[in-house]
Amino acid sequence: MKRLVEPESFWKEYSAKLNQKGTQEAYKDNTEWTEKVLCIAEKTCKKFNFKIETSREYYRVDLIGWRREKTNEKRNWWLDVAYEHENKYNTWDDELCKLCYVAADLRVISGYHDFNDSEEPIEKKLKGCLGRLGKEKILRVPNSKWLFVFGPRLTCTDQSFKAFTINEKMTIIPVSGGEEVVPQRWK
Repeated sequence: MKRLVEPESFWKEYSAKLNQKGTQEAYKDNTEWTEKVLCIAEKTCKKFNFKIETSREYYRVDLIGWRREKTNEKRNWWLDVAYEHENKYNTWDDELCKLCYVAADLRVISGYHDFNDSEEPIEKKLKGCLGRLGKEKILRVPNSKWLFVFGPRLTCTDQSFKAFTINEKMTIIPVSGGEEVVPQRWK
């Protein structure tokens, strides 16, 4: 079945919806923000095809976007997106390991990072996590793509979200084409 969702197209839709639906008040509350982000991810998944359905906590993954192979077959479906959101800024790498074992076309990690000068650059931290897990785990699902989205921690909300993908050599590539998402600009 044809892949519907690429990292760049997901980021483009997701970033636009973050700017439309994001509020500073929700961003400051982990529970409220998680619910808002999951709703945004659901709407993003459904934007790609009217046949995509979403389910929360399937396979113990925060959100999956899936579609049936044929509309009359309930037990034959295609997993388009596996999405994990982690509010704790230093524990998203556990979600990364979990998604290594999920055979989705696009695997998305949504996490947070302290972008202040004293903090290790997110690209370096991501590279370290990818290296620690290794190609055997990260690239174990053939033809699957990754999207990594990092929002700024509350201590640096004037910073924008950053999105990355990787290639078959595990090179980290910034994803462009989305909207600039800066929580401090939200109402």
